[in-house]
Amino acid sequence: MITQDAETLAPQQMRAVLTSASIDDTGRTTVLEPGCAVTLGRHPSCTLALRAPTVSAVHAEVQHVGGSYVLLDKGSTNGTFVNDQRLGSAHALRNGDTIRLGPTVLLRFSLMSDDEHAAVTRLYEMAVHDRLTGLYNRNFADERLDSEIAYASAHGTTLAVILVDLDHFKSINDRHGHLAGDNVLRAAAGALGRSIRGEDLVARYGGEEFLVMVRGMTGRDDAAITAERIRNTLSALRVPQPAARGTVVELGATASLGVAALHECAPASRVGLIEIADRRLYAAKLLGRNRVVSSG
Repeated sequence: MITQDAETLAPQQMRAVLTSASIDDTGRTTVLEPGCAVTLGRHPSCTLALRAPTVSAVHAEVQHVGGSYVLLDKGSTNGTFVNDQRLGSAHALRNGDTIRLGPTVLLRFSLMSDDEHAAVTRLYEMAVHDRLTGLYNRNFADERLDSEIAYASAHGTTLAVILVDLDHFKSINDRHGHLAGDNVLRAAAGALGRSIRGEDLVARYGGEEFLVMVRGMTGRDDAAITAERIRNTLSALRVPQPAARGTVVELGATASLGVAALHECAPASRVGLIEIADRRLYAAKLLGRNRVVSSG
């Protein structure tokens, strides 16, 4: 096994890294900086914030002590384990150690070169992001939504989703071509990203459909306000597109939005929540498009 110390890390330009091995977050990495403590837990203030309901608010901590990275349990409810052995005291991590926080959250401690870390990071980004828009993809959104629903159900917090579908998008492709349609999708994705808070999530959920996950608000009404802000932002969007004889046209796209809150869904489930939001999105289309529907 390889131990880490300052003399070993620096000449080889190695990084100490925690890599997630959990099903819903495989491949995400956190670099451990020399001299810095890294907290692991459910609380948003933690360096590595984890949403699993079985993880304590501040579950564990990695400290850099005397050239080694040392793992400590912070009085967690469900325990901290290294290579399936529950920690009773501080543990100096070694390359390849598997860390488990409670029953479900898995991390691997390893030493990586800059090239190795860049490659792992690139693979993770490709796995969770939509190539065209740069937003999270549907698989990641579904896994994250399952995790958030479990967390909200266990802790009584609020959660809502907004489904956003661009109106008459096919006509853009038909009249101006698919490259123009791609430009509109990228612009819409950027506008969506600017319209949400840092703690929320936006993903490309289908061809011209997006999902926004809204956390920690009072419920459906606040999510509807967010949806209306998104609608207004998209309505004002103008995307320059080259046209015939050197001219430029500005393309726009409105959107229809359906909002659903977790408390409306019994039993709480991703499928049920999405079904409610999708039904309201369809109602927004029937009512004339370019609008938000959050009830009914």
